[in-house]
Amino acid sequence: MCLRKGVRKTMKVAQFRKNKWNNPWLVVFLSRGSKHQLSTINSVNLSYYMKINRPQLVGAVVTLLAATQANAALINGEINFAGSATLNQSASTATSIVAFNNVTVGYGTQEGAYATTVPLDGDAVTFGTFSFSSGGSLSLSPNPVTVWSFNDLGVNYSFKLTSVVSADVSVHNKVPTLSVEGFGMAHIDGYQDTPGDFTITLTGKNAHVTFGAASYAPVSHPSGPVPEPSSWAMISGLGLVSYSLLRRVQK
Repeated sequence: MCLRKGVRKTMKVAQFRKNKWNNPWLVVFLSRGSKHQLSTINSVNLSYYMKINRPQLVGAVVTLLAATQANAALINGEINFAGSATLNQSASTATSIVAFNNVTVGYGTQEGAYATTVPLDGDAVTFGTFSFSSGGSLSLSPNPVTVWSFNDLGVNYSFKLTSVVSADVSVHNKVPTLSVEGFGMAHIDGYQDTPGDFTITLTGKNAHVTFGAASYAPVSHPSGPVPEPSSWAMISGLGLVSYSLLRRVQK
């Protein structure tokens, strides 16, 4: 296998033209014998060095970005919330949460990936309503449900609930407390989506209650294992990109 005439064997540099592609992503292809690497760099025009058409190049970049995202760290941490809610019945007999109000991130309760430099304390949070029981059996509806989400300084945080594993009622001083627990996927921009645990505890004499909630990650999900570290995905992604580029420089 030899390289097309006029292409340096030690380095072939490529770039998307900003005036044509309006895209700052640049691709560098390094060739030293049989060793190949990919990285990003500001350099010269891709089409000058390699005859690669737009679909191939877009596919290569998308593959590289997907592999990079897959190689992000798993979420490891805890976050808590507080607010008020409305149940479809009293806490002792309720089967669904029909409204949430004034939900915020709890003060001083974040750990791990949620313990940011600028504290998330007091951030307003959107909670999604859901049913956790039907016909006397545990059942999540809708499934899945984004049970909480918020944005802090441009970073998105959320938790998608996919199952309910318990819904228990206890009574203290004649006031019932309903505790619901389930599993799902935690999301933070820049991290891998990670299986996690969600709990919510609702207390009140009638359908209008106060609550505390928490999410933890990672945990083992009952319907599937924690995703493996994706070094293989990264290697596969880079291999596909290399193959796409190599096809165009071979004679």
